Amino acid sequence: MEETKDFDYEEEKPLGSRRRRGTALRDIERHTCSRCSKSYIHAWHLKRHTKFECGQEPRVQCPYCAARMKQRGHVYRHIRQCHRGQNVYVIDLN
Repeated sequence: MEETKDFDYEEEKPLGSRRRRGTALRDIERHTCSRCSKSYIHAWHLKRHTKFECGQEPRVQCPYCAARMKQRGHVYRHIRQCHRGQNVYVIDLN
C-alpha cells in the first residue's frame, strides 16, 4: 500500500483574492445624467435611463395592484415577489 502524504492546510495559499464590490465600484468612472444627477457604471445604463426613466411618467402597471413602474422588468420582478403564483404580465399604459 502506498503511503499518503498529509497536507498541512495552513500552508496552502488561497487560489486568489477578490476585491470587494464596494471598493471596486469607487475606482470606476461613472456616467452621470445631466438632468437629474443619477450616475451609472455603464454608459448603456445611462442611455436607458435618459430614454425611459428621466422625467418620464411610469409606462407599465401591475395587473394585480396599483403599482406603476417605468420599466417592464421591474413590474415582472414585483409580480414574482409580491403576487406569487399569479401569471406574470404587465399593463402597458401608453
